[in-house]
Amino acid sequence: MAGLPEIGWKRSFDICTAHPFGNAGMQTRAYRDYLRRKFPQRFRALLNADSTEQIIEILKSSRSKDSVLQHLLRNPERVKNWLEAGKPGNKNLILEVGGN
Repeated sequence: MAGLPEIGWKRSFDICTAHPFGNAGMQTRAYRDYLRRKFPQRFRALLNADSTEQIIEILKSSRSKDSVLQHLLRNPERVKNWLEAGKPGNKNLILEVGGN
C-alpha cells in the first residue's frame, strides 16, 4: 500500500480516496488493463475492430462519461497501438505519458 510504513493503511486509503485517479498521467500501457477491468465488453470489441471507423463507433456507443473512454475517442487512430503496448511481456512498449 502507498505510504507504508510511514503511514498506516487507513490513512493511505483516505488520502487516495480523496484524490481519485483520472487518465491524466496514465501511461498508454495501462489503457489495456483499465479497459479490460472496467469495460470488458467494450475492450473485446476494440480488440476485434478492424478500422478506425469501427473503433469510433464502439467508443461512441458508450453512454459513459469516463475520462479514459473520452480520451480514446479523441485519439481513435492510436487505440490499437495502445492496446497492443499494454500486452504483458510486450518488448515494444509505447512509453507516452498521458497518451500525447
